[in-house]
Amino acid sequence: MRKIQKLSDLQFKCSQEEVLHYLHRGDKSILVKVPPNRQVWCALKAPNKLIERGYGRCRFFAEGIRDPEVDKSLSVFKTLKLEHVFYIEIKSNVVVDNLIIDDVFIVKDFESIIMSDDGGSLFKLSSAKARSLFEGSIDRDKRKCGLYEENKAVHISILFFMSVCEFFLVEKSAGVILNDTSVLDFLSSIEVGRDSVFVYFEDVKSLIVEELDKIPFESPYFIPPELRGLTDVDNLALIGNRIFGDNFTKCIKTKELKGIIEKELGFSNSKAESAAFFLVSKPHHNAMKGKSESCEQYKYSEIPNDLAPDCQFPYLVEALRIDHASTKCEKRKKLSGRDFLCGAGFSFEKLDHALMFIKEK
Repeated sequence: MRKIQKLSDLQFKCSQEEVLHYLHRGDKSILVKVPPNRQVWCALKAPNKLIERGYGRCRFFAEGIRDPEVDKSLSVFKTLKLEHVFYIEIKSNVVVDNLIIDDVFIVKDFESIIMSDDGGSLFKLSSAKARSLFEGSIDRDKRKCGLYEENKAVHISILFFMSVCEFFLVEKSAGVILNDTSVLDFLSSIEVGRDSVFVYFEDVKSLIVEELDKIPFESPYFIPPELRGLTDVDNLALIGNRIFGDNFTKCIKTKELKGIIEKELGFSNSKAESAAFFLVSKPHHNAMKGKSESCEQYKYSEIPNDLAPDCQFPYLVEALRIDHASTKCEKRKKLSGRDFLCGAGFSFEKLDHALMFIKEK
């Protein structure tokens, strides 16, 4: 099941109006949570003429369908209350204009729902596939037919074969429904504001402000967009920016920083210690730091690092860039991230862990 999120909880690069128009243009869906005071029901509808003919002979079936003069309007002949329905899904073109102009829309008709199975997993069910929910009930109705009610059983089969499904909302306060069609006396709707709209995360992912987008270009923890989503370097950048982004002179014990990394990323003790070394804005051991003057053949000298000149994190980013460019553009690597880090003079332990950090997933 695709991830569902509340629209107002997401931070976008553009306005909500633009997001709604984007969904509209892409013919994407909008989701609405079913409130506690509403129930979702499903109805089977068949042509009036089939229902009105009762349990007589079925010859009218073929005749009626082929005759253009015959009334093709539908009526409900069976209903079913659905349990564990969490969302209803609506095409965005139905609601976008109302949302933008009035900040509210009325949900009454919808073609898909999001419900859970017995194991609690969510799945989507469209009205076109909901007929299967009635198969057990239809079989029971047919079994109730007596020995001389063959026509009645056939009529039930025809009704089911010719039926279509529709979802609808009912007031929960309606209480116990005594028969199949009396529920139609309690039809209801939902009034929905922009703050209560949900969307599929994948549909708006490209418009969302990522946490990495919030790291400024001048920061030593900045990662170019083309290098994001590839390695653990992303997670390290977020931790570094969160701790040092507002104050690069901040002092924090290596042990404390290592503990944060172990807890959040699940690194081993030695790996977390190496990560802390690359993240801290001012490493204590100068002998362990990389030497940028030995890396003039690489792009490292072009990376701005005025805010925290001693921070070693840009070395990881540059090594990642070299490996990624080699993998993507060159059939045979001429340079590698390992070469770069070796040239920078890192210890073997720091080098091994750095290569783990920049290894693409």
